[in-house]
Amino acid sequence: MPKVSPEYKEEKRTQLILASEKVFLRLGYSRTTVQDVMEEAGISRGGFYLYFANKADLFESLLERRDNEIINQFKRLKVMGGPIAPVLIELSMQTSPVEEEDRRRIAMIVEYHLEHRDDTQRRPHIMKRINKFIDALCEVIQAGVDRGEFYPRLPISVIAKFLINAQDGWAVQIAVAGSQDAVSADYGQAITFFLRESLGIDRTE
Repeated sequence: MPKVSPEYKEEKRTQLILASEKVFLRLGYSRTTVQDVMEEAGISRGGFYLYFANKADLFESLLERRDNEIINQFKRLKVMGGPIAPVLIELSMQTSPVEEEDRRRIAMIVEYHLEHRDDTQRRPHIMKRINKFIDALCEVIQAGVDRGEFYPRLPISVIAKFLINAQDGWAVQIAVAGSQDAVSADYGQAITFFLRESLGIDRTE
């Protein structure tokens, strides 16, 4: 049997992840089965288990790819030349209508978290994912403090956790009610007010 290179394995793994995303978007996390993914990817059962232990393992790899895109956005925000505050507020407001594909993506992530909330094997991964976003947001806020742009009136970790929790609540509403009912100018105003007050953005010397 010819030896398979690591590059080939990584390419096949990536193809499987991308194929699975189509299925998760179509069926949602809970309804999707390994068989569904195998059929979409055109891969055998043995081929699937060569790369992933189960559906949750596959989905976590898909989430990691998407999460890294957001984390990189935070990293760029830290080193950007202009003020951080306007961009941070814009990213946090979520007042634009959500396309149906994005609604489905949000819903499948909510389903994953709810389905595995009491799973002792998966829960550490869920908490690690949440903490990764909190840590990244803390670093952005700290960058604003270091540049003399933010004057936090609450501990930075508290501000970051509140924003993440607000986003999670918004995501659940999107998943349940749909984008039109979840998008609200009041939400954007509230988030803007919280950020300005908690970060001391409008502080006068």
